[in-house]
Amino acid sequence: MSIPIRYLSYSLIIVLLQVMLFKHMALGTTIDPYIEVIIYPLLLIILPVNSPSGFVVLLGFICGMIIDYFYSTPGVHTSALVFTAFIRKFILNIVEPRTGYAVEATPLEIRTGGYWYYSFAAILLFLHILIYNLVSFFSLTFMINILFKTLITFSISMLLIALHGMIWRSLR
Repeated sequence: MSIPIRYLSYSLIIVLLQVMLFKHMALGTTIDPYIEVIIYPLLLIILPVNSPSGFVVLLGFICGMIIDYFYSTPGVHTSALVFTAFIRKFILNIVEPRTGYAVEATPLEIRTGGYWYYSFAAILLFLHILIYNLVSFFSLTFMINILFKTLITFSISMLLIALHGMIWRSLR
C-alpha cells in the first residue's frame, strides 16, 4: 500500500474512532463535559516528518471539519487541528534529535527511544487541547476552567496515545 493511501486510511480510522467511540466517553454535562477523550491529533502526530506542510494543514482541515460535523461544533475542532498542523513542523524542529531525521521516518519509527516520541506527542497534544478549549470557551475569563479541562483531557488522551505508541512499537 502506498504511503499516502496508508496515512489517509489511518486518518479515516482515527476520525471514525473519535466520532463513534470517544465522543460518547465524555464525562460531565452534555453542554460542557469536563472530561473528554481526544485522540484525533494522533493523525498529525504519526505522519512522516518530511510531510509537506500544505498537505498536513489540508489533512487537518478536512478531518477537523468532519469531526466538527459529528460534534455539532462549527469550527472548534477544525481550528484546533489546523493550528496543530501548522505548528507541527516548528515543534519537529525544536525536538529534532542530534542525528537528524531519516528521509521517510515517522515519529514512531525514530530510534532515539520512546522518550522522544512521547515528548513530541505530548507537546502537540497539549497545545491542541489548549487551543481547542480556548476556542470552545471563547473567553479568557474562564481561564481556570480552561486550564483544568485542558489538564484533565490531556492526561486521559495522552494515556491512550502512549498506549497506541507502545502497541505500535511492539508490533514492529
